[in-house]
Amino acid sequence: MKPESETVSHKFETLIVFGVITLILFPTRLFFVTYVTDNWFASFGLIALISLTLVVLAKKNKMGKFGQLFARVMAKWNTGSRQYFLYIPPILLLFISVGIVSLINMYDSNIYSEIDTLNFLITRFGSFNVQSSGWMLHFYTVFLVEVLEMLGTMLFYRFTVKKMKLSS
Repeated sequence: MKPESETVSHKFETLIVFGVITLILFPTRLFFVTYVTDNWFASFGLIALISLTLVVLAKKNKMGKFGQLFARVMAKWNTGSRQYFLYIPPILLLFISVGIVSLINMYDSNIYSEIDTLNFLITRFGSFNVQSSGWMLHFYTVFLVEVLEMLGTMLFYRFTVKKMKLSS
């Protein structure tokens, strides 16, 4: 069993890394959307670019103590049973958002199925999209792109962290 001080320090390290990353990424996205462009597609990849830069700088030991802390937290989250809690939710969200975007597009294309439940879903999501003047499709398309961006960044973390562990 792990000593209590090690568990507390790991939780504290995780909070520090989460807080610093949030303080970097959230204002960056807000600034970009507010002052550069309000088009979500133009900001696609901005968060991934910053996240990938953090990983590369940590790998090259260019971030000092925070880089070591960042690499240690990423290595812990990408090993053992924690990795399932890290990767399963985005994968499920990916399937859900792809399904909803597909249902709305099926409604717009007047494609119906022989399965009553699928027809019900197509009709419901399609009519919600019509009632929201297309905002539902827009929201789920943005959500789908964000989940893809997040999952890609997480997978890059995973493979980079493995290489960092092997090289050290």
